[in-house]
Amino acid sequence: MKTGEQRRYWFASCSRARQSCQIQSCIWGWTPRNSPNGVIEELRALGHVVDRLAEKYPDLPREHIEVIVEQEHRSLDSGRVRDYVPILVEHAVRDRLRE
Repeated sequence: MKTGEQRRYWFASCSRARQSCQIQSCIWGWTPRNSPNGVIEELRALGHVVDRLAEKYPDLPREHIEVIVEQEHRSLDSGRVRDYVPILVEHAVRDRLRE
C-alpha cells in the first residue's frame, strides 16, 4: 500500500470507528493490547482530534493534519497505557502546527 493509501485507510478506520463503533485496526500493524472497546474509543477520539484541529487551523489542509496525527499516534504506539494517547497526540500535533 502506498503512503497516501495508507493514510486514507488509517483515517477511514478512525471515521468508521467513530460512526459505527466497528473495530478497525490501524494500518501499521498495531494490535490492541486492551479490550476492543478501548481500541474503538481511541480511534474515535483520534477522529475527534482531527476534527478539532481542522477547525482550529482552517487554513491548513485537513489531509496535512491527518498525516501529522497519524505520525504522532505512531510515535506513541509502544506504550502500554493507552488512556491518554489521544490527548498526547493532540498536544504534540498542536505544537507541530504552531511551528
